[in-house]
Amino acid sequence: MRYDSGKLKKHKHIHTGEKPYKCDHEGCEKAFVESGNLIKHKRGHTGEKPYKCEYEGCNVSFSDSGDLKKHKRTHTGEKPFKCDVEDCNAAFSTSGGLTTHKRTHTGEKPFKCDIEHCDMTFSTSGGLTAHKRTHTGEKPFKCDVEDCDAAFTGSGHLIVHKRTHTGEKPFRCNFKGCEKAFSTSGHLIVHKRTHTGEKPFKCDVEDCDAAFSESGSLVTHMRRHVGTKPYKCDFERCESAFSESGDLIKHKRTHTGEKPYLCHIPECGARFSQTGSRNNHLKYFHDKKRGQLYIKKKEEWIKEILQREEISYDRELMISHKQCGEKDTWARLDFVVYCKDITIILSVDEFQHAYSNYTVGCDVSRMTKTLSSIWSGGNHPSILWIRFNPDFFEVDGMIVKNLTKKFKEERLIYILRHPQEYLDTTVRSFGVLYVYYDCFTMPNGSCVPCITKDTEFPILFKDCVLDPCLID
Repeated sequence: MRYDSGKLKKHKHIHTGEKPYKCDHEGCEKAFVESGNLIKHKRGHTGEKPYKCEYEGCNVSFSDSGDLKKHKRTHTGEKPFKCDVEDCNAAFSTSGGLTTHKRTHTGEKPFKCDIEHCDMTFSTSGGLTAHKRTHTGEKPFKCDVEDCDAAFTGSGHLIVHKRTHTGEKPFRCNFKGCEKAFSTSGHLIVHKRTHTGEKPFKCDVEDCDAAFSESGSLVTHMRRHVGTKPYKCDFERCESAFSESGDLIKHKRTHTGEKPYLCHIPECGARFSQTGSRNNHLKYFHDKKRGQLYIKKKEEWIKEILQREEISYDRELMISHKQCGEKDTWARLDFVVYCKDITIILSVDEFQHAYSNYTVGCDVSRMTKTLSSIWSGGNHPSILWIRFNPDFFEVDGMIVKNLTKKFKEERLIYILRHPQEYLDTTVRSFGVLYVYYDCFTMPNGSCVPCITKDTEFPILFKDCVLDPCLID
């Protein structure tokens, strides 16, 4: 190769390793082969950025002309560096981007962690640098927003975080009629799959055809095959564990009683632990017509069961609370079944009465007054009050999905035919059985209805709740 004298001199420095152009900034020992590289480097100390983007509305500037050239491609969309692997149409605005991309084809990960006992490797030096900070705990990229102490191992994470303050969502969906925008390109990629139906992450377990649009969903799914539950409850004496962090969050609300989801109807004030519960509240409580139709449908289902099984009953029995000093109040009992030694009151509690307009305290008070009214006439029958939820329910914050309608029917019929197995009349004359209500598991394996954790549930009435709560 031929050089003019100046270029030859520079070239020889490659062989000799000589770097004659030294930075004179205090504490900096950097040196360079070429004077031009020293000039660029010094701008890092001075903050000088003479190369400004002239696109309208863009105020970005750079210390290097090459960086400005790369930046301009974000405006033009130009991607001159194209992947030459067969059937791959990827293209990039920088040669470095293409180099990194090609490693996804080759599997090459040349950057290795040198921390003892760590075998991690990466396709980019930046990935290795960020990884090493997981060992050291270093988080040099700090948020400068007032009262925010967030810090990160990589600059990219800080950029994404700052968008939570600014609300910026620069990544927009270009599908026709879709106006969704996202704070990260990764979220946009996942979103676009809702349009295309693409599910590239496939389960490789034999006879399982599950596929997912994002890798995280596949990871969670695989835990169900192997039984891994890394998310453990840290409440005292609770050994519950979950395969998803979201399920642990829901579960913890059974301990704390937290109900973060507020009904947005003015003057309602109802709160719920899950968005689905709030949606059902809006659907069946605030829409009175729909709610009444749903209640009627569930009660008719129970009526059909009783008639088919030839179990005699009274329907919609009205009990006056006059004996309790309330002249104009009544309790409407959905069904009353008379057995040899036990009278069964069967309440059909659609959605566990979670969406009604009375509180847990009011509900227990209603049961107490009804019992007092029944027993006030001198007759003192043993009473088993069944609170039967015909809808979905949760155990430890997880929805139970494997109980069929037929199974629930068979279990209810068994209770109605064998009430003495649940209420020992030699010990007590009254008990309430919450059937298919949300519950949490005790260390001894028994289940307790979550309703008893409500602050309005009377301590004395807890002795009347039959244990364990029936869930299977």
